[in-house]
Amino acid sequence: MRIWIEVASGNWAWENKLKDAQTGEKIGLKAPATTRYFNLLKDVRDGDILFTHLTHSLTSKKEWRGAIVGISSIASSVYNDNKMIRVDTNKNITLPIPIRFAEYKDIETISENFLKIIKRSMQKYLFEITGDDFQTLIHLHEENANFLKKTEYSMMIEAFD
Repeated sequence: MRIWIEVASGNWAWENKLKDAQTGEKIGLKAPATTRYFNLLKDVRDGDILFTHLTHSLTSKKEWRGAIVGISSIASSVYNDNKMIRVDTNKNITLPIPIRFAEYKDIETISENFLKIIKRSMQKYLFEITGDDFQTLIHLHEENANFLKKTEYSMMIEAFD
């Protein structure tokens, strides 16, 4: 299992995952069918974990700006869908307390890959983090960790603890 962070703009990037989960529509990651995006998504697999980070741009919900707002489970590998490439998600859960960029940008114990993206101000659509990074983020607010322990993500919290 791998852990990814999606960087998206606008409330809709997260709200659509929640809405579509209720209607049964396919949801998840969506990008233009270009080599650049295919290369970003090609290693994502069913069973991986995805955090959604919303940028300040186009995000109107103040508490979500510049923050990781939710967690999802990857439900497919990358596939083509009418000039778009997609990766489906499920088990989309909003975190009780958004994890703000300002809270984790200066943490010294994060992985080198995560640090590179942070130094670029989260300017990459999708990137991988480590299990230790996952634990660091989740435990920035114990309320998030305790909440997730009561969900289908409980085994993952325990596995990386």
